[in-house]
Amino acid sequence: MKFKVIITFFCFLGGHLLTAQENFDYQWMAGYPPYKANSLYGAYIMDFKDDSLKFILAADASLVTDFSTASICDKNGNLILYSNGCQIHNGNFKLVEGCENINPGNEWDSDCADIQFSFYPNLQAQLFLPFPEIENQYFYLGHKHDDTDQYYKNDYYTEFYRCNVIDMSQSNGNGKSINSFEIEYPDIVKGINLAACKHANGKDWWIINYSYNTETFYRLLLTKDGISGPWEQEGGPPRDYFQSVGQSVFSPDGKKYACIYSSSGIAWVMDFDRKTGLFSNQQILNYETKEGFDLRGIAFSPNSRYVYVAADFYLYQYDAIANNIQGSKILIDTNDGYSLPGWPHYIPFGVEQLAPNGKIYIGGFAGSVRQWNTINKPNEKGKDCDSKQHSLLFPCWSFATPPIQPHFRLGPDTTSSIQQVPLYHVDMKSWYNSSSKIIKCWLQHLPTEKGLYNISVNDITGRTLISQKLSNPEYQEDISLDGSGLVPGVYIVNLMDKRRVLVCGKVVVY
Repeated sequence: MKFKVIITFFCFLGGHLLTAQENFDYQWMAGYPPYKANSLYGAYIMDFKDDSLKFILAADASLVTDFSTASICDKNGNLILYSNGCQIHNGNFKLVEGCENINPGNEWDSDCADIQFSFYPNLQAQLFLPFPEIENQYFYLGHKHDDTDQYYKNDYYTEFYRCNVIDMSQSNGNGKSINSFEIEYPDIVKGINLAACKHANGKDWWIINYSYNTETFYRLLLTKDGISGPWEQEGGPPRDYFQSVGQSVFSPDGKKYACIYSSSGIAWVMDFDRKTGLFSNQQILNYETKEGFDLRGIAFSPNSRYVYVAADFYLYQYDAIANNIQGSKILIDTNDGYSLPGWPHYIPFGVEQLAPNGKIYIGGFAGSVRQWNTINKPNEKGKDCDSKQHSLLFPCWSFATPPIQPHFRLGPDTTSSIQQVPLYHVDMKSWYNSSSKIIKCWLQHLPTEKGLYNISVNDITGRTLISQKLSNPEYQEDISLDGSGLVPGVYIVNLMDKRRVLVCGKVVVY
């Protein structure tokens, strides 16, 4: 199935070098403004500029930084934009022009009307990205909720995302939204679990989300020319309406993706192709948990090898490069039962975030907290990773979740396995869905003026078993081939024009 572009507009880690162009996550917002002298209420900037962590008082901040918080720094690592899902403010804690109400409708009335104490009540529901190849411009994407519609009365689901393009050179350097619009998905998607990864060219961005009740991923692509998509890929993790709260994350090297949600006792890890935005090699991770808060977290180590699953009462480590990732599971830590005075429950392990200093910080829901958990050496195997509970003490009350950030220090991928023909620059990715017996082929950059194409599936002797003609291809297209008649084995997929094979790949039927 294919979808048209909805909007087009103008307007350390894993061996990557820490340059001024990559420091978009060096300052995080935390706390509850407005600042009150001699109290534990106020806002602070978590500053990672010197590869450590220090707290800087933000006495003029006016947005509550709750679990919906998103932020981004300029290229030098100075906070430039942050949002609570209701408004967008700049690094000087001033309202950005045109961002007074980024979530109009009933949601504003219920959660944003009293702006001083408001926040959008969804986790990982918004993000900022530097606009590719355009200086001083930033892209914001956030979940839009309007409970008048039957499909998304639940906060976690939506059909729309609100987008803003912000030019920080305008309005005397305070920033201005120069474009705002909505992206409509063809299906109901999760309003949370947004994740972004740099394209293989090191400039553009893939933005990933998935359907709320089908095994479908949706991907957007942000380039200097705007945002395109969404496109779909089937064969993702199974969905369940009640499995709602969790986290999605890419590895720092961009080669892996992991997601977790609800109290299902299951997480997923899969390979990611930064050139095509497609997933493959899905693996299930099972873990034990206890009945408690329905909040889960997942993170990769800086070297992209280890996956950490925070499951309420337990903290696990998995080896993402092991042949059997499930078999590599190690119980790293068990909750020590710490709780706040008057709070009836221990503070569970929750949402995780890898910080620029190479440590993983883990929040835990308890209304408000002053402590986060820390994995000090996440590149180390087993308990050598040095997990410490409630070890990071805040100077003020903070909410229980770190601000979730993409991995900005990711350069071009020169090792992509996608085969290309220099004349055509055709890309193809093929995979097999065992439940539907369908071979899916994803195509990109087909020259439309060539007219007729043919796609075939051949056995290793070259014998054609499946053949299908394609006419009038668009910029990107998903093709479905009936593989029900194929026996398990390895097959060759060829894309041809009238003269020759343009690109080929293999698919494993099982």
